[in-house]
Amino acid sequence: MARGQVLLIGLVLLSAYAYFYQGGGWNQNSRYDLARALVERGSVRIDGYDVNTQDKAIFEGHAYSDKAPGQALTALPVVALGTAVARAVGFDPGAVPAVSVVSYLATVWAAGLPTVVAALCLAWSAQRLGALAGGAVFAALAFGLATPAWAYATLLWGHALAAACLMVAFACAVALRPHPPTPSPLAGRGRETLEGFPLYDSLSGGPRGAQRPLASGARERAPARRLSGGSRGAQRPLEKGRAALERPGRQKALGYEQRLAARCPKLRRL
Repeated sequence: MARGQVLLIGLVLLSAYAYFYQGGGWNQNSRYDLARALVERGSVRIDGYDVNTQDKAIFEGHAYSDKAPGQALTALPVVALGTAVARAVGFDPGAVPAVSVVSYLATVWAAGLPTVVAALCLAWSAQRLGALAGGAVFAALAFGLATPAWAYATLLWGHALAAACLMVAFACAVALRPHPPTPSPLAGRGRETLEGFPLYDSLSGGPRGAQRPLASGARERAPARRLSGGSRGAQRPLEKGRAALERPGRQKALGYEQRLAARCPKLRRL
């Protein structure tokens, strides 16, 4: 991807995620309490911090976060830096203003930024798998702004980090492909791919002569089948059955009707 596209996706999504902050809750408070306990006490016990959450486990008289530790460990550098800065400027790290600011920064770092990384991985993977650059950018922005990823990117929950890890793993798997996938030989052929079906003429409205190149190719391959034990005579029942289906009025008699410029079975025949 071009550097400009990466910057566009990153700046748009990160600005949208950083603008919104949903504050605390039992889920995010439990994770933040664990990060605070690790920074301030060097312990996984959240005794004293747990008054702001019920998402906790009590074991032998001590309180522990009952959440997976990945989100708290990811937020740990920001919480440690914010706590050190608050102490350096004379603020109490446990005061409400300091906790609010540090938890906001931890959310942007541990939830918003991973969602941006997930969107970039999605765009890169889409382009690697054959999408145009514009389509890859659109997919990334749609993921980041038109799905629940936007909401999860503003919460200190585990959803955003888990999605980012999955997208990074998927991008790594795509990168292991030896070459980008080649376009399908059927791409762009449209109705010609229906050549083998008796409804071809009624679907395309084209002359029956359009089928002749493929039909001649089938006749040229027929002698080769004799080498494998087959015979050209084995093809005749299928050819006769196909010719019978293509007779005028035969499809109508079998229960087909015209719907939206295509032939389909009549419902009463089903």
